Amino acid sequence: MGRDSGHSQRSILITKAGAALAVGAVLLAAGCGDKKPAAPSTSSPASPPVSASPSVEPAAAAASATVLDRYRRFIQLNVEAGQAADYQNKDLLSYLESPMKQEVIAFLYQLRSKNIIYKGVPQSTPTVTKVNLAAKPQTVIIEDCYDATNYILVYKSNGKPVPIKNGGPRRIVQQTTATNYGGTRGWLFTKSQILQGRTC
Repeated sequence: MGRDSGHSQRSILITKAGAALAVGAVLLAAGCGDKKPAAPSTSSPASPPVSASPSVEPAAAAASATVLDRYRRFIQLNVEAGQAADYQNKDLLSYLESPMKQEVIAFLYQLRSKNIIYKGVPQSTPTVTKVNLAAKPQTVIIEDCYDATNYILVYKSNGKPVPIKNGGPRRIVQQTTATNYGGTRGWLFTKSQILQGRTC
């Protein structure tokens, strides 16, 4: 018990990774500290920006669909990794590239080192807000209404909730960027941030 209270004195900071995790976070989900880091949603993705050229529209729609599918799978894996504090989860990491990859690894490693895991399941409602196929590399931006109300940090040893100092909102808007690396790598998530002041 003394050990748990010692951990509580050092509140965990949810970094962008945790946000990504909380992505996992508010990774893995929101609400662990001063900064911010899922169950797949059935909501329909927002329509990608309409292109002036009809020939680009199908490509943008295809990119949106592909990235949304990958994002939903990433969220599932992120939640599973958070529930086990598994910073070496190869399936999860295969969806990421740095800086987001290193942030997620660091966040999960922090949980493991403190013997803390996530319990429950967050709710994720992602939509595509921007598709840029003219960029090199190509990018797609997703905004996710992420609700971590039922996704909490607990001590692995006894299942008790971790006291959170200055905990932030449990429902946030998370923006994640996917970058197309082509070939066998395809679309990977490279950056994630909480949009401050936005509600959903």
